Amino acid sequence: MLTETMQRIVRHQIAAWLSPRPTLPENHPDTLLVGCIDARLNPKNDIGIPDGNALIYRTIAALVPPNNNGNSDLNSTLDYAINVKGIKHIAIMGHTRCGGLEACLCHGDEKLPAVHKHLESIHPSRDKIVADTTNPSHITSLEDESVRESIRHLMTYPVVREAVEAGKLDLHGWVIDTVTRDLREMDQETGQFSPMKIVAPTTATDEHAPIDTIAAVRSFKRHCNDECANPYVHAPEMLLVSDLDSRINPAIDFDIPYGKALIYRDHLTPSAPVSDGKQAALEFAIKAKGVKDIVVMGHTDNDLFKGHSQAEKLALTEDLVRQRLEKIKAIPVVAETLNDPHAGLHVRGWVIDTNRRICEMNADSHQFVPMPKSTDLLQWLDRVMGRDKPTFAGATP
Repeated sequence: MLTETMQRIVRHQIAAWLSPRPTLPENHPDTLLVGCIDARLNPKNDIGIPDGNALIYRTIAALVPPNNNGNSDLNSTLDYAINVKGIKHIAIMGHTRCGGLEACLCHGDEKLPAVHKHLESIHPSRDKIVADTTNPSHITSLEDESVRESIRHLMTYPVVREAVEAGKLDLHGWVIDTVTRDLREMDQETGQFSPMKIVAPTTATDEHAPIDTIAAVRSFKRHCNDECANPYVHAPEMLLVSDLDSRINPAIDFDIPYGKALIYRDHLTPSAPVSDGKQAALEFAIKAKGVKDIVVMGHTDNDLFKGHSQAEKLALTEDLVRQRLEKIKAIPVVAETLNDPHAGLHVRGWVIDTNRRICEMNADSHQFVPMPKSTDLLQWLDRVMGRDKPTFAGATP
């Protein structure tokens, strides 16, 4: 039985396959944004980041742990962002009403071992904050401190430290209000946070000049639309694991409502193990939120496969998603839940093309077929498109 969110995605995909959207924009990011997996947030839309301008890395509490062997996806992400894409900025964006930090504050994360491990680097700061009986808002202090810690931890990664010391990379600390979408910004000298002032956008002398992401964020008039106005509507039905590509915006691309999908994003590579951060996200999604779908998504325009033909890109992307799925299904919390007939958990693999059309992996054959893939819908689509035979199932992105 499909959840309401999956039904909505399928309906959206019918239109996507009938009337493909424009292809993906150019991929020229100047910024890496680190945000939380929270389903109530959409970093690109919430703060006005133009398509193609920022790689988006999402993990629990937007926390960057210190460099160690368990952070394979973050190491890969930083290396790709700095050495391959040549980004000029890294922005850590924490948020108010963060479930991970609220659990950490009251030691609730101890019930979730992987989440506890992911957050352990801020436990000393939490203990100091809680011990301060004069502090009127422990959670606000922890939200701010987690961003400061992440900025400090970034400097433990050689690729970041070298770029900063060479004057090629700037680090920014932000906290976004989950309700209003207002940003508070960290002062680099004092470490204190104050409201980010909205400035008038600069007029480029060259219309083809690249847009500066940080400038775009500073000039964006943030607002909360009706869909995201209630910060307590946080009932995700799925965890989507996606690439950090600057052109992809899963919630918008697949018509996922606010509050309905936790989104974890990193640099998908074939050989990387499932990191501590990803295990924490899986545990949080299954144990704390009770999601019914875990989706691993790849896309055919991945930089990993540059120079290959479209057919080769498709085959390589499908193999990448299969490999990632098998590693995720082997994680104990996932394996145990899949073996529980009452849990109703589904693990899905998606490959999207440059028009954001989804092909989904068949659980039995492991082959990818277009979504929606049911016979009735395919026959209906064939009739609509004037085809004599149902050829849709054999299509490829």
